[in-house]
Amino acid sequence: MYNRTYFFDLFVEDIERAKTFYNKVFDFNFVDQQVEESPYLNSKISHIIEANSDNSAESTILGSLVELSTEKQHLSPMIIYIPCENIEEVEGKIEASDGIIISSKKHVINDVYTTIFQDTEGNLVGLVSNH
Repeated sequence: MYNRTYFFDLFVEDIERAKTFYNKVFDFNFVDQQVEESPYLNSKISHIIEANSDNSAESTILGSLVELSTEKQHLSPMIIYIPCENIEEVEGKIEASDGIIISSKKHVINDVYTTIFQDTEGNLVGLVSNH
């Protein structure tokens, strides 16, 4: 699976708030992991996101919520897209969980639709769906 995102880090200011948001909106689960302190991360804690819709390795989303000090926030902004079945339903969960819809559902190409939202930590994240 070379042309597929395998792992990602989302930099956050408040890791507990971010965990609550992603659990409420996407039902992601987190495993606490100690990491060595580094000048780049300026943090000792990383939380692994494990989301697996059908218990197969191919469907697993792996990533970390990495708590950074305020001055290190948003070192490398990028947008990751999280697949979902129903964008409108997820948009509702985002707003109910204190996220902000930046660009509501838009048709991109063929049967692909996207939304861009801001999470509780200020990250821009996308949704992608075929519906």
